[in-house]
Amino acid sequence: IGASFIGHPPVQKGKLIIEDNTHPSTSFTDSTEILWTEEWYSFDRSPRSSAHVLISVDENSYDVDDNRWFEGIKQRMGDHPVAWYHEKDGGRIYQTALGHEAAAYQTEFMRRHIIGAIMWAGHKEK
Repeated sequence: IGASFIGHPPVQKGKLIIEDNTHPSTSFTDSTEILWTEEWYSFDRSPRSSAHVLISVDENSYDVDDNRWFEGIKQRMGDHPVAWYHEKDGGRIYQTALGHEAAAYQTEFMRRHIIGAIMWAGHKEK
């Protein structure tokens, strides 16, 4: 998918940065920043060189260095994408690290984010 999971701090609020609002999974929002509660996944690398990043998280907006469950793992990425896509061999690959809390699915943002991703992956975007 472009990167591998390495760890996460406890669930907490952080700031999402909407980098591209032209994709079906982000096109419904005019916001460029959203305060969001999440289990902020860190990855072994940023996928930015091989994928198109849609959403990242501002690492200064939450305690990224709390690695109590992943001792010795450096969770700070600097460039920290949380939703991205790319195409390979005619297939579409979409990754979102959002949605760990059940309450997220009660929000219009999360429902439209997931539906947009599914529609894009199935070549059904408008």
